[in-house]
Amino acid sequence: MLNASYTKGNDQFGYSIFGSVKVAKFADIYARFDDLHSNKDWNIAKDERAAVWVWSFSALRHSLR
Repeated sequence: MLNASYTKGNDQFGYSIFGSVKVAKFADIYARFDDLHSNKDWNIAKDERAAVWVWSFSALRHSLR
């Protein structure tokens, strides 16, 4: 747990998950998920979850080989 802003009792916890997959010689998929929470809901307005998905495509890099 992390003591937020050095205030006693204001603890936060969370985790992140990251992964990537090569789907073709010229394409990858990246994903990340974040989850942040405060204990006893003292900071509930800023407790959040976020997910990001990215498709990376590079036609030029592989067409020159």
